[in-house]
Amino acid sequence: MKLNEFELSIISAIGKHQPAILDILYELRVSSREHTGPGLYVDFEEISSKVNHPVQILDLFGHIELPNGLILCAHIEMCDGKPQFLEVATMPLTDWDGSYDGFIIYN
Repeated sequence: MKLNEFELSIISAIGKHQPAILDILYELRVSSREHTGPGLYVDFEEISSKVNHPVQILDLFGHIELPNGLILCAHIEMCDGKPQFLEVATMPLTDWDGSYDGFIIYN
């Protein structure tokens, strides 16, 4: 599956401070999405390229604001230079219905 607008925007925003992820942005494909209540996990398919970055977690240095007032944080978990999943969570942990229409990313 392709990244949706929300996922693509978050990864691009992470790339503002961690530009190495942008090198493989258009190689990323989604293997699954799981809404957990207070968050969302987006698992990526294995890619052949590696990100030249020594950090295991690429954080969104900022937050995502939803029109209903919920604030979200996000990060990408890496393993051996390859993105494993994107995690998005409410701050503080609160029930979220998973909708993101009208989101704004501040970073």
